[in-house]
Amino acid sequence: MQIQEKLLSEEYVPQTMPPILGRLDMIATYVCALFLLPNAVSGATGGLVSLTYLVVGAIFFFIPCIIASAQLGVLLPYEGALYNWTYHALGSFWSIFVSICYWLTGMLAAMSAGNAFVITVQGLNNTWLTEPWQQGLVILSILALGSLLGLQRFRTTQHLINVSTVLTLIAIFLIGLAAVVWLVAGHASATNLSQPADWLINPNNFSLFGI
Repeated sequence: MQIQEKLLSEEYVPQTMPPILGRLDMIATYVCALFLLPNAVSGATGGLVSLTYLVVGAIFFFIPCIIASAQLGVLLPYEGALYNWTYHALGSFWSIFVSICYWLTGMLAAMSAGNAFVITVQGLNNTWLTEPWQQGLVILSILALGSLLGLQRFRTTQHLINVSTVLTLIAIFLIGLAAVVWLVAGHASATNLSQPADWLINPNNFSLFGI
């Protein structure tokens, strides 16, 4: 493999932009980025096989990604990690290509978040936001709010992310606790866990791989 020249950003960024985020800040950011409530809804509607997909995804995708990212972070501990890693491995063309693809997914994720909010509101009352123009206005409002937050001081935005992460974890704990209390109280599980066929992956449920 051809060794690429050192990027100027590897020395310039640390000199002009001292780090302001700590380890807990980064963990909170990743939790917010990875924990998507719409995925939980999709998984619940998909049935038990959704749990199979989650286990398969964790073993064959998530854990290898963690190991690879940790190793790359040790070898190349620079800002712009994805661009930097790809640059040193494949060159400037592919580093720009990968960065654009990664940026594009962020733009699409912002649109998906607005759409997920509309779906959640409709779930509360099916007579709300029935017209396309109403849904569009709500999505635009969500994007405008996100833009406004993005214009704030970095530390202010990070405080909001940290609080959101804590509230998310509290909600997860309460939901899990409610499930345990429900079962301990003698209620039966709403889902039959004893049918092996419900756990199996087949072409009819391939779409659940998206979660």
